[in-house]
Amino acid sequence: MKSSRKLGLTTLMVSVAGLALLAAACSGKTPGSNSGNSTATNVPQTPVPTATAAASPTTPPAATATPASTATTMATPSGSGSTSIVEEMGDNFFKLKTVTIPANKPITLTVKNDGQAVHTWTLIDKQGFTGTTDTGVMNPGESKTITFTATKPGTYKFHCAVHPTEMTGTIVVQ
Repeated sequence: MKSSRKLGLTTLMVSVAGLALLAAACSGKTPGSNSGNSTATNVPQTPVPTATAAASPTTPPAATATPASTATTMATPSGSGSTSIVEEMGDNFFKLKTVTIPANKPITLTVKNDGQAVHTWTLIDKQGFTGTTDTGVMNPGESKTITFTATKPGTYKFHCAVHPTEMTGTIVVQ
């Protein structure tokens, strides 16, 4: 029992010493230095090489993917007389921030949750709309399709009910 207690105390002391060294390394000070009166010395760092792809003169460099926070779309009619829209959402953004749709035409909206968190697509002001205007909670990787009709021209807001201040957008009904 006594040796077990001694081993536990030794392990604790080694852990504390390791944490002290880690804290000193992160602060840029050497152990035992007085933080109020010491002068930190800058140790030159060797740059770490990074891999870059060489672009040929005829090939433009690849663009990086970023959320399209200002993306807009005009809904396009499908062959069935309704209008189809595909909205992709990620963690805290909608790809389409503004969607323009015709009044008095059925809208088929397919929403894809490409994020790692749960999200919704929810129309805030439902007056002037018939049909389903909320996907409900969608798990990561899930897609849902809803159909609605806007009966009154105007500007309406939608959001994610889980992230209502970060994930917002506008529907313009013409």
